[in-house]
Amino acid sequence: MVTQREPVVSVEAARYTYPGVAGRELGPFDAEVRAGEMLGIVGPSGVGKSTLLGLIGGLLTPTRGRVQFSRACSGAAFVLQTHAVHPYLTAWENVAAAWGIPHRSDRPRARRLLSLLDLDDVADRPAGALSGGQRQRLALGRAIASEAAVIVADEPTGNLDAESTTVVLRALRAAARSGTAVVVATHDDAVRDRCDRILTLTKERTTP
Repeated sequence: MVTQREPVVSVEAARYTYPGVAGRELGPFDAEVRAGEMLGIVGPSGVGKSTLLGLIGGLLTPTRGRVQFSRACSGAAFVLQTHAVHPYLTAWENVAAAWGIPHRSDRPRARRLLSLLDLDDVADRPAGALSGGQRQRLALGRAIASEAAVIVADEPTGNLDAESTTVVLRALRAAARSGTAVVVATHDDAVRDRCDRILTLTKERTTP
């Protein structure tokens, strides 16, 4: 079991070169991701925030340096800007998909999580019929339902209004309180203010 504030992912002088893009190497990145903490990653566009998220979540393998995962790290769940959800599944089925093939018996548990995201009233609607903001919250709900050790969120409030942003931040903070490591790339001051730590990326280096 991962204990609160225990490191679950360590990024050490990691660099990543995108295939087929001459000279497109980003880094070096240094970061420590801790259980029960919400880490904000900030910096100008193009500096590598999404790349660092990919390294932390295990989607990308560094071309130099290293990324270490603790033995207790059970994997990462991603919340992307495109709020990828299954459009033909209902909202509760999208959440339940984190546990396997959705079954009717999963509905009460899924609805409790949807309530945290103010989505209980659309639990039986197909995800494709929801607004963009609702789909973004639904994607976050599925990530929380997965019970992964790390939630990696790329600009989760970028296209949300103030009310939806408040709901998303409440859910992210609740996930961190439960022991999940939450990593958020953002330009949003409201998100920054709710983070426990901020990691600033520049063209030259990462600054804790």
